[in-house]
Amino acid sequence: MRDAPFSGLYFMFYTQLKRVFPETQSNSVWSPLAVFGCGLAAGCFASVITQPFDVIKTQIQLNPNQFDSVYQVIHYLYARVGLVAFMSGLLPRIIRRTLVAAMSWTVSKTRRFSRASAISFRCVHCDLDLCIAMLSSSSNP
Repeated sequence: MRDAPFSGLYFMFYTQLKRVFPETQSNSVWSPLAVFGCGLAAGCFASVITQPFDVIKTQIQLNPNQFDSVYQVIHYLYARVGLVAFMSGLLPRIIRRTLVAAMSWTVSKTRRFSRASAISFRCVHCDLDLCIAMLSSSSNP
């Protein structure tokens, strides 16, 4: 339930952005790049829209005894920092969530990957597993 708004917006933006590319290019060599680009853009749009709500939710979770309503949290954040408070932490969120979502969609939507061409490594900062798959010209779709 926590990720439902982001996922719903992500999927909506992704499908709309995907319509920009002609159907004839869906099987081209550039298809994974187009899917990844649509995924990145969709993730950025969805993150910007859902970030203020996540900031409010986080404030309520961090200070459960300080606030009685969502309105109090909004007023507190606005009075303390201004509108920029609602976008606090947006860049790390975009980097982490958007890249992971875009890579997942690229791998799931592109069937031209061979097992031998995948490189996997672990990020030492956030303990996140990353897998980069490269196109293989000898693989069958």
